[in-house]
Amino acid sequence: MPPKGTPRRAAAETPPALPEKLRQGLRLHQQGKLTEAEQIYREVLRDDPACFEALHMLGVVALQTRKTRESVELITQALQLNPGVAAAHINLASALIALTRFAEALPSLEKAIALKPDFAEAHANRAAALNALKRHDQALAHVFSSFGARGSNMTRRTDRRKT
Repeated sequence: MPPKGTPRRAAAETPPALPEKLRQGLRLHQQGKLTEAEQIYREVLRDDPACFEALHMLGVVALQTRKTRESVELITQALQLNPGVAAAHINLASALIALTRFAEALPSLEKAIALKPDFAEAHANRAAALNALKRHDQALAHVFSSFGARGSNMTRRTDRRKT
């Protein structure tokens, strides 16, 4: 479990056309076997240095193992290859927030929101970053405009209660 105050990271989905080696790494990662997953992602990158998924997920492993600067570098490289993945933007923002680089995290959060407007985690992290920057009025306005009007339609990874 991440330390208190650490922003949540977006879950990665497993696209069906990924090479088996990369899917193996994703399975290990989902099982919490971060060292083994890291090794697999690095092997994939040796064969294909431009593999977005391997770069992104290696960056997520780095973030989860508190190698935050490395995480920023890896996820930034991944986003240069494919800037259209909201989860990668939120993961980059999470790494920047962990480094207390709140102002730098805002553009990534805004890109995540632009790509996936109902991404509750991105909205919450944007409000938290604005609050950390002492831009309280903007943070509050963002919360009301994001969650107030559309709150019930937001994508929540953690709200899986049965009603």
